Amino acid sequence: MEVAVCCDCLENIGGGEYDALVLAQEFDADVFTPNYKPDATFPEFKDLEVHETFDFDLPASKGYALRKMMHSVGFMREDFSGYDALISIGMWAHFASIGDGADEHYHYDLSPNRGLYDLYDEILERQCPWQTPTYKVWASYWKECDQSAVDSCDYIISQSETVSERIKKYHNREPDALIYPPVDLDRFSPSDDKEDYWIMVTRIMKEKRIELALDVLEKLPVSEKLVVCGGAPDYYRDWEEAVIDRMGGMKNVDYRGRVEDEELAELYAQAKGSLHLGINEDFGLGPPESSASNTPALAVKEGGFRETVDHEENGVLVEEPYLEELKKAIEAWDMYNFDDDLVKYAEKYSADRFRREWRELIEDAG
Repeated sequence: MEVAVCCDCLENIGGGEYDALVLAQEFDADVFTPNYKPDATFPEFKDLEVHETFDFDLPASKGYALRKMMHSVGFMREDFSGYDALISIGMWAHFASIGDGADEHYHYDLSPNRGLYDLYDEILERQCPWQTPTYKVWASYWKECDQSAVDSCDYIISQSETVSERIKKYHNREPDALIYPPVDLDRFSPSDDKEDYWIMVTRIMKEKRIELALDVLEKLPVSEKLVVCGGAPDYYRDWEEAVIDRMGGMKNVDYRGRVEDEELAELYAQAKGSLHLGINEDFGLGPPESSASNTPALAVKEGGFRETVDHEENGVLVEEPYLEELKKAIEAWDMYNFDDDLVKYAEKYSADRFRREWRELIEDAG
């Protein structure tokens, strides 16, 4: 069976990139993406056949929406007619369904485009006054294009219950299957030896609520320390610099930026808890990664965190008002009686399970 995998980009080490890697390895697939930076993403991609689709030569920090639209056009222009199956991953790669397609197109929907749907109002508020009308016009037009691409997919596979509800709400379509994403359990080493700090692993984006974490830390004694790992997309560079400056001025916050796997595994394993604050996260790999490290998670009770955190078992879920409730949870952390074996909460998201479910799906459909 000839399989192609399309993904939005390969220029980071993230969840979508890992999904693409596992699927490409499982099906010995060719990979198509508009952005491939071999030294910035998983090195295993170097052992695969990676094809770069059409890329619009514009800095990522400028014209983000235009650049992504042109990436979508690039996917449409590719000829996939020689493949038995095409798997697209992300918010733009499903436009491959509109061109010369494979026999069957499976779209792994990480989420309907959040800038068009559930985060539309929030992102609209961030625009400069002169950008607001342009954004409204673009969003209205691109929603129609996006819906057309979704309608052209033979199968829609959701990555979480949260995303399934969005697909029903915004695309008026029932997902054909739900397959939770994989967690690379081998990257993490569980430990019972904990140090007195929290860890937050996240891209430095407004949607991740890093500023909320800093607000909470400012209300706690300086003995409550937070280690922050992660960088920011280019289009958030100015905002990221302001947040990094703020972290630099806080005695109880240690910003590490992007860290290597070995250091990340050690930080996760030795932390007393991990923080997860993203706005209605699609799935949120953080809590399973934390469980794989035998570290309980503290998360807001929304989005995918409601699926990956079992309250007072492998972590704690807090409701609004978040600032006050997070502070209370941190102050009471030593009083919680978490499960002695947190790793089992991560094992249900294993890469082996992910491979098996995808292979069964495609073989049954064929």
